[in-house]
Amino acid sequence: MEKEVELKKIFQKLRAGSIPEQEILELSNKLNESDVDWILSIIKVLESPHDCFGEDIELEESADKDAEVIVKGFFQFVDLVSGLIIKLGDAGISKANSFDGGSSEYVPWVLRYCSDTRFQKDIKENFPFLGI
Repeated sequence: MEKEVELKKIFQKLRAGSIPEQEILELSNKLNESDVDWILSIIKVLESPHDCFGEDIELEESADKDAEVIVKGFFQFVDLVSGLIIKLGDAGISKANSFDGGSSEYVPWVLRYCSDTRFQKDIKENFPFLGI
């Protein structure tokens, strides 16, 4: 449960516009393939970046800097989860591919990012400190 709380805090920080490299690295070192299901469960329930907006940010103001930061952080989180799974190697990727994403919009993205070397390259470039 502690790891899940840590990942959710990282998600909050990404949506606030920061990339907490040290926290991400520390969490990644605690993970193993048995964590893949709960990690993907967090992705499974994600609806839309707009769901992360506070009441003070209107959907029509998507060009607003705050909204841009939130949307960017939202998608960085999806990329980060892909990176955490890639770091687990073939066992983690295999476990992810067996996950039932249901009607989730973002689980298929994560699975594609984990399994396709073209996307893996982008993830590695976005999170070089993970050492993947």
